[in-house]
Amino acid sequence: MATLAQSSQFASVNWGPITTKKRLSSVSDIIGQVGSNTYLLTFKSQSLFGNTPVIEIYDADMKMVKSVELLKQESDKNIQFEFIVLLQQQLCLFTSTHDSHSGNSLLYAQRIDNSTLQGIDKPLIVAQTPVKLRNRYDGFSYTLSPDKSKIGLLDLARYNDHSHSNFSLQVYDHTLNLLWQQELQRPYEDKFINFNKIKIDNSGNAYIQSKVFNSRIRTKRLGKPNYSYAIFAYTNKGTSKKYYPISLSDKFISDLTFDLAKNGDLICAGFYSDKDLFLVRGTYFLSIDLNTQATKTAGTKAFSKDFLVQFYNTKKAAKGKELYEYDLRKIKIRGDGGALLIAEQYYTLLMGVILLLV
Repeated sequence: MATLAQSSQFASVNWGPITTKKRLSSVSDIIGQVGSNTYLLTFKSQSLFGNTPVIEIYDADMKMVKSVELLKQESDKNIQFEFIVLLQQQLCLFTSTHDSHSGNSLLYAQRIDNSTLQGIDKPLIVAQTPVKLRNRYDGFSYTLSPDKSKIGLLDLARYNDHSHSNFSLQVYDHTLNLLWQQELQRPYEDKFINFNKIKIDNSGNAYIQSKVFNSRIRTKRLGKPNYSYAIFAYTNKGTSKKYYPISLSDKFISDLTFDLAKNGDLICAGFYSDKDLFLVRGTYFLSIDLNTQATKTAGTKAFSKDFLVQFYNTKKAAKGKELYEYDLRKIKIRGDGGALLIAEQYYTLLMGVILLLV
């Protein structure tokens, strides 16, 4: 573990002591920081009984001062861990269970004391989705507002199931009071849509990014893109909705991310390709007026030869060989209205053994 402090344009990293983890223990996420304490989510393997979530607290010197296993009581055996977040400096645990009477998967939320790591109040049902759909799709998707004062919950199973015309969306404040909840109609009923991400702003408005397929769920048709993207905005407590289609004509959008600028514009940026979904030719940028839905700025920029020589030899770079397998991780809106994209390239190397019988 390490802490990072920044002064002027320089940053310093303070390393804590080396911590030895048990062989069957793994770090899953850094939940966040409250005061001088940093909270980590780890998992302890229980062999045939799955993994047990564990919250660990580290002090300012990155020394572990507390570790508590969650859902270890006998009464918790039918409860499934979903996620844990910090809502305005308050730990909130989300779990789910199967309700045999309704046939639904119920999502519960519970505030956790930051010091004792014990529940402050009883778990509260905050969302639900049919179990039979959850077996085929992810059950719930969540997002926090930038100021961490609100959390949005999307019924992802019904959203991604094209046989359902409705899905639910809820927004709660940091004390888990319901701000608004709506049963919403799925956009583009005559098309297939796949969820990508959801964001909410500090006012509690929700924005859902999805991939929209023109016919069957396939990326190409006659060598051209068979899909586009769209941002679906739900404002005024979900009572107002607007759709913002995003496409690059005959180019493939390899990846897309979005955010809201300080002036209220919708900023979309990402990668594009001339050939395929998994390749990257360069970057694109769009700014859209949320009120009029008009595109204010649009442009693409292919990677230069000087940039490509960092990945390919001079010959391939001169030909403009496209990059591959890059995933956008974050977008940062700059003060001048532009955007900084943070991406990661990763791949899995598969190795096999061939046995020849002679």
